[in-house]
Parts: sequence; C-alpha cells; structure tokens
Amino acid sequence: MVGEKVTDNDNQGNTAGEGSDRASIGLPGRQQRIVNIAVASGKPVVVVCVSGGSVTLGNVSRQPNVAMVYAGFGGEMGAQAIVDVLFGTWVPCAQMVRRLF
Repeated sequence: MVGEKVTDNDNQGNTAGEGSDRASIGLPGRQQRIVNIAVASGKPVVVVCVSGGSVTLGNVSRQPNVAMVYAGFGGEMGAQAIVDVLFGTWVPCAQMVRRLF
C-alpha cells in the first residue's frame, strides 16, 4: 500500500479548496509518479482513487496489470467499504450517478 499526503508546498496547483480551483485534473504532488513506478514493476497493482472530483491517471487504466477502484468520499465507513470490496467481502452492484472516463 502506498499513499501520499499532499501539502501546500507540493500541490503544484492540483488541489482545490476554499477560494481556489485546481489548475489541472491530474493527480496532485508526486502521486502520478508513485502510480507509474508501481505499474512499471509489472506486478499486479490496484489503484484506489479517493477523490471528490474527476482526476486523470494517464495511461494507467490501459495497463494489463492494473485494476482500478474509484471510491469517491466514503464518509465514516469509507475505508472499511474499500477493504470489503478489495477482499471480496462485498460485491457492489449499483449504477453510478455520474459517468467516469
């Protein structure tokens, strides 16, 4: 499991907040580089994207060793819900309220 906390010093304009918009829909900070390194390993990779809006992951979704889960903002039980999906305890069967490309 790899994660990164994005701070104000390395957000490169890719985070939004009160009174500011994102400069692009790319991943903030060094997150795209971390994903690319994991994918380049050739080992199976699961990318879990937790985001309140659309983001682009480049060519990651086209790689044969990558599975992707978009989790949105899960609230209080969000982390447990992600774990349940990843380990097959829960198999969600629902229609999304918005389209992701």
